[in-house]
Amino acid sequence: MQDLHGTDRNGAPEKDEEQNYLLLEAQQNNTHTVLKIGRALDTCDHLHDVILGSDTVRVIWSLYLEDPPLDGSTWQYHGKEGRGSRSLHLLSPPGISKPSHDHGVLHWDVTLSHVSRPTQNITTCFSFKLIIWN
Repeated sequence: MQDLHGTDRNGAPEKDEEQNYLLLEAQQNNTHTVLKIGRALDTCDHLHDVILGSDTVRVIWSLYLEDPPLDGSTWQYHGKEGRGSRSLHLLSPPGISKPSHDHGVLHWDVTLSHVSRPTQNITTCFSFKLIIWN
């Protein structure tokens, strides 16, 4: 595992001079590779690292059939299917406190069961008539 960063151009990532990620655990089988890594929230490497907080972080990834060389000298193109990016929460957001159960506060729970969406890319909206209590 290496600390790399994307560039402004479309090409191979560059090795970060500050290797400040720590490999904590690694597992691999016929179908999965799992890496558990750690690093400081603020590495003080403001040129190539971002300060981690509760916001999402854009993570880029690529897959290869064979492990790439550690020196980065002969990076092979991974193909269109072997790459991607995703916005992730690397830290759990701070908890939201639940409202107190004050007897003067009325609440209404709306729950749906047996509802499915055809794909992840479709937004579904439901309307409910609000109950007015006197």
